[in-house]
Amino acid sequence: MSADNQPPRGAELTFFARQEMSWPDGVTLYVRAIDRQARRVWYGEQLQYVEHKEPGRLVPCTCEIELAAAQNLMDELWKCGLRPTEGKGSAGSLAATERHLEDMRRLAFHKILKEKP
Repeated sequence: MSADNQPPRGAELTFFARQEMSWPDGVTLYVRAIDRQARRVWYGEQLQYVEHKEPGRLVPCTCEIELAAAQNLMDELWKCGLRPTEGKGSAGSLAATERHLEDMRRLAFHKILKEKP
């Protein structure tokens, strides 16, 4: 993967996601690869589609990214207002619910102790 037009394996990938006025019902994605040691930068260009003519045949993946780059992509999409379809709430609302439950436990425990003779 280290031809002149390709970043080397392990290059730092960064994604940018934007909701552009020219595409109000979609998101534009940008990707950048940086090789900091070699001081080189690559930008991803438009994705090309290839028609799948052989059902059942395995196809190559569109791209392979490290977990840090995948997290960056998730964070960028989150900034654009996208949320996972499955599951309700976020880590923030879950934390708020957990604090509320702890408060309720404390109140219930306090009430039980007061009612005992």
